Amino acid sequence: MPHDTSTDLYTYADFVPLYGSFRFGSERHLGEDPSGEWALRVTEKIPAGEGTLESWNISVYGHRPRPDAPDVSSVTPGRGSLAVQWTAPEDTSNSEIVSYDLRYKRSEDNAEVVANWAIFRDVWTSTGGGNLVWAATGLTGGTQYDVQARAVNR
Repeated sequence: MPHDTSTDLYTYADFVPLYGSFRFGSERHLGEDPSGEWALRVTEKIPAGEGTLESWNISVYGHRPRPDAPDVSSVTPGRGSLAVQWTAPEDTSNSEIVSYDLRYKRSEDNAEVVANWAIFRDVWTSTGGGNLVWAATGLTGGTQYDVQARAVNR
């Protein structure tokens, strides 16, 4: 490389060449927000004088439709906790439900801000079985919370 990187914050070894195809993972690991919308952020960290990112593209592949939302049938407050019970969705998009995720936030907090939600993955799994119930603990008494459940299929 003709550019001296010794005084830069990053070195050439910190970069991955952007040639070819890259696979970035699944919805459980990338930018999915509460409404199901996705965001991909690309940051150019090429030291000055080494080049310019001229173009890039992304391919998105669809999968089966997701199942309907489960119905949260009851939320029972306890001392610093909420016992959440839900029922399976009627429409599972012809794919077995393998787990359920739950999340909650204080009712006064903006639902559009992802950081406001406490998210718990796989609170019920088909391998573990049992009742569709889960307890959120460590909550503040006298505070109202919004609770949502999500069915996860194959």
